[in-house]
Amino acid sequence: MFHSSYNASMFNLENVQKLAREHRVGRLGLFGSAARRVEIPGNYHFLVEFEPMPPLEHGRMYLSLLSALERLCESKVDLLELEALENHYFIAAIEPDRKVLYFPTQKLRKIPSSTSSPTLRPVTSLSAESASSSS
Repeated sequence: MFHSSYNASMFNLENVQKLAREHRVGRLGLFGSAARRVEIPGNYHFLVEFEPMPPLEHGRMYLSLLSALERLCESKVDLLELEALENHYFIAAIEPDRKVLYFPTQKLRKIPSSTSSPTLRPVTSLSAESASSSS
């Protein structure tokens, strides 16, 4: 059961996928407490990969997606780019609970890891019911 102040609108997968399509996202994931369904309102961490595009357009898409996700979540969010991650300890720490929210094809790049092969788990629903069944 989610806390009453927990923003359930973020868990409307269709809204998240629509934002991803509008912002030329190749893959969008969620990690941290929101991915684990822990009751910490306003604690959203997203991992994004964009489709190839010129640097200026890439920057505009990043900032626009960040703003759109914050409006959707009614909170500040962290939006990290997969290509920018270099710390293998951080990568290993986020991998266990990372959920893929959007991917237009089944071809998923693995996060580079020096410890083990990552497991990618696409999410089909982010409802409270699926959270209790996956725990």
